[in-house]
Parts: sequence; C-alpha cells; structure tokens
Amino acid sequence: MSKGIIYLFGIAWLIFVSGGMVSAGELDRDFGVDGRVSIEIGTHGDRTQAVAIQSDGKILLGGSSTDGDSLAISLIRLLADGSPDPSFNGDGTVQLDIDSGDEEILALGLMPDGHILAGGYLNSGADRDFVLLRFNADGFLDTSFGNQGKVVTAVGNSDDEITALVVENNGDVLVAGSAAGTNGRVIVLARYLANGRLDPGFADHGLSLIGIGRDVVAQGMVVDADGRIVISGSYTDGAITRMLLVGFTRDGVVDRAFGDNGVAPAAYTKKNNEGYGLFQAAAGDLFVAGSVGVEGERNAALFHFTAQGIPDLSFGEDGVLISAISAEDDVLYSLVGNATRLNAGGFTTENGSRDFLLLSYERQKTAEQQVAPAPAAVGAGQKTGALHIGTLQVTDSFASYAFEPVAEDKKVLEPTVMTTSFGLGDSVSYAIAMQKDGKVVTVGTSGDNGLTSAVVARYKVSDEVAAPAA
Repeated sequence: MSKGIIYLFGIAWLIFVSGGMVSAGELDRDFGVDGRVSIEIGTHGDRTQAVAIQSDGKILLGGSSTDGDSLAISLIRLLADGSPDPSFNGDGTVQLDIDSGDEEILALGLMPDGHILAGGYLNSGADRDFVLLRFNADGFLDTSFGNQGKVVTAVGNSDDEITALVVENNGDVLVAGSAAGTNGRVIVLARYLANGRLDPGFADHGLSLIGIGRDVVAQGMVVDADGRIVISGSYTDGAITRMLLVGFTRDGVVDRAFGDNGVAPAAYTKKNNEGYGLFQAAAGDLFVAGSVGVEGERNAALFHFTAQGIPDLSFGEDGVLISAISAEDDVLYSLVGNATRLNAGGFTTENGSRDFLLLSYERQKTAEQQVAPAPAAVGAGQKTGALHIGTLQVTDSFASYAFEPVAEDKKVLEPTVMTTSFGLGDSVSYAIAMQKDGKVVTVGTSGDNGLTSAVVARYKVSDEVAAPAA
C-alpha cells in the first residue's frame, strides 16, 4: 500500500447557525493546516471510525484503508500538532491485512502501561467476527496477547462486530457490539482477560447476549466506579425505531434495578429516534448522542437519563434536546464531556452535502439534580421467547417499550454550533475525544465517488471562546 499523510490547504471553515443557537468556537489553527488534517494511505480510500488521546497528547485514529479489493485495518498516530508520529511504526501509520476479507477498527482503548487496544471486525470470507488487537506503544502487535497480538471471536453464525471498548483498571477489556442471527441482531457484551481469553466468570463463559425488539445494535458503553455497565444503542420493531440504554452488573448480568427491568428506552415517542455515543457524568447521570426523525429529515438529539436509567422528562422535550441544524439530515454519532461541557459530533446536511457537525453544550446550564418521572411514566417491557444466535442462547429478549410523558418544567439548552467542510463530497464525523486543555478532536471520513480520506479536525471550545457577546 502507498502511504502518506497530506495536510488539507485553503478550504474555508464555517459556523452554521439555526434556530437561535449560539454561534461561537473555532478551529484550532495550531493543528494541521487551519485546524484540519487529511490522511490518504490507500489508493482507493481511507476512513476513520475511532479516536483516542494518549496522556502525552498524541492522537490515535482507528479505521480502515483500501487499495480497491478489501478493507484493511488502519491505525494512525499523530503528534499534538497534527503531524505524523515517526516513532509509531516509522511513519505514523500501521496497516494490517489479517485475512482475505474486510477488516476494520471501530473502537479504541488505552492501557495504563502504554499498550493500545483496538476492536472491530474481521471477515474471513463467510461472515464478520469480533476482532480484538493489542499493539505496543511503537505500533507493532503485542505478540503476548491472544494469538500473536490478535483475538478473533465468532459469536454466532453470521456477522458480529465490536463497536465499543472499555479498558478496566485491572487490564481486563470489556467490549460491546452486535451479533446477527436469522431473526435480526442482538447486543453482545463480552469481557476478555489481559491475556486475550474470554473471562469464564463473566456472564455465560465471557459473553452476554440480549435481544430487544426485532433488531438491536450497540453503539456506546460506559462503566461506573462500582463496575456497573451501561450500553447505548437502538432497537427496531416493525416501523418503530427507538434509542435505548441497557444496564448490566459487573458480572455481565442484566441489572434489573436499571430502567425498566434492565432496559431504558427513550420517553420521546413522537418520531423514530436513534442512540449512538454515551457519556456518564461524575454525578452518574447519562447522556446519549443521536437523532430524531426519519432518514433524510433527522434532527440532532441529546438524550438525558438519571443514573438509574430513568428519562429526565424535564430535559428538552420528554428527555431529549432536539436541535434542527438544517432542513435536511442532522445526526450526532459521538459524545464526550468534562465538568463544564458536553461535546457531540456527527454531520449536518445542506443541499444534499454533508459536513462535520460539532455541538457544544455548557454543563453549568444543565440541572444536575435528577427529576425522576412518576412510576406511571414507565411502560412494562414484555419478554419474548428464547432466541438463539448460532449455538448460543440469548439470555434475555424484550419486546418494545413505551413511556407516558409526565409534565415537568423544561430545561432547554442552546448549544454552540460548528460545522466544517473538507472540500468536495461528504464529510462525516464518527468519533470524538477531548484533550486535557478542553480542545475537542473529531475524526471521520471525507470524499465522494468512492474515493475517501481519513480526516481530523480540532476545535477550541472553551467557556471564553463560546461565551456570546454581551
């Protein structure tokens, strides 16, 4: 594969404002060229699906690269200024062709000892399987992990993908994803020991499978200080699509004290809605990035739940803050935060073309006090019959959920709105991270006609920058 990192020159960035939202914030001109970096490794396209920032400020990007036949795993490390890190495999990039089919990184994690974990999928020709990789700090595979640095898990007899990853304090690795069967997908939660083996004491021999509706996908995951696990995603049942959270105990069993019997769907039911990235505040409350509406007319959405998995019906409209950035399609895929801000990344659409979208919310404007709805607000989820994925039984399966909204005093936020173009074609941000200094890094893909580049933007989003003029 040809390799190179190319800076993007001369394309103006813009701030798009709609619906009375606050216009502030800016690209960080000290990063790349005018705040942006474009990376081209494969001759037929590159894309970035995950990002992580090391303690030394270096930026890791995970995704895929192709020369036209199939996708290969791609791992890139940039210095804090956006230039390639020469100490990482010589030129800042790693490409791996493990098998004959498509392979891609969808999630990244950092270990305290400097090792890098990457999760995603590998297609050996028949279907996609979980793949978990561990790299040394220099970009080479850690051959002491799994099978020469790689662990492949065939969860079922169809496509399986890791979409979220958390490194625990003891070095164990939690992954969340989805596995497809004959009747749709189920959520998969797994724990791997530090040596790459599934933890036999976690759930059912290391794996927990949960079915909700006809089809469900996992997108984000957090683990609290007590080891309790929450996964975000969406389920579909017929024409209905709803975002949801699922709670698990530290042992991988569904947490019946969370939400309604372990599942917390959105209370907002006027339109279809989807959930993606998940963030847990220090107080325990949960925020989910997503969208509301049908494809082509979606609005960006931020959902708020209590630590117990109850929608905060006083937040926006029935627990969701909806932002109509354009008259077309707007979606938030990722979410990160600190004590003062929440930042969500995705895309906005104007005249059929997509641009990076960053919404930044001031946390001090969100009421940290939890307002739990009345018990009548939670609809009962009816369990369905047992499902099977390959030879594995799905331990829990739930039908659709419903909430009856309860009137509350509403908390409405006006986010800072920033959009960024990388040139011709669509630019979509899939992942986001926040530096110690509060700067926000968003990563994704830009291009058209099947030729794409991995792209990165860094923003200054501080209270000083984002404050509206008096």
